[in-house]
Amino acid sequence: ATAKNQLEKYITAGGRDAQIYGSLAMLYRSDNEMDKALATLDKGLVLQPNNKDLSNEKINIYLASNRMEEAINGVKALVEKDPNNTQNLLNLGLLYDNGAGKLTDEIRKLSEETKKGGDLTKKV
Repeated sequence: ATAKNQLEKYITAGGRDAQIYGSLAMLYRSDNEMDKALATLDKGLVLQPNNKDLSNEKINIYLASNRMEEAINGVKALVEKDPNNTQNLLNLGLLYDNGAGKLTDEIRKLSEETKKGGDLTKKV
């Protein structure tokens, strides 16, 4: 709590060090305050829009809080800024692959439920 308070004071006083924004966001994240963490990162990115660490931490928070669409959009933005960065392209591909896998599992479950004549058949 003391660390968060001191870092917040630094930011309120107009501090511009990206590491401070990242550190505060990590503290919020560890306390499961994801919205505060994201807001802190956004403030840091306003001051330093090309800071890769802040952008990557924002994507990590989206992933940790299961906000896949926002994570995909964040990685897409990184790819647009630097289309030759193969790591960003790989990460985008992995996100799409994971999303496809989840959808495949969901379709399989729905298909099995339909075959059993469960709630889906009744609803139709």
